[in-house]
Amino acid sequence: MRRGELMGLEWKDIDFEANTMRIVRTSQIANGIITKEPKTKSSIRTLTFGNTVHKLLMEYRL
Repeated sequence: MRRGELMGLEWKDIDFEANTMRIVRTSQIANGIITKEPKTKSSIRTLTFGNTVHKLLMEYRL
């Protein structure tokens, strides 16, 4: 995952039941926060994550 993709994540992009996250936008800081779609269609994708990441995300969300 690229830094901009990570910055573009929102809670609605994370499925805690399936342990997946959907990459659908990127964000960057340049005179404010700029959010846009990824450069290519193949950059829009679903990633899976393990139980350790699941636990960390749940703790962070609380």
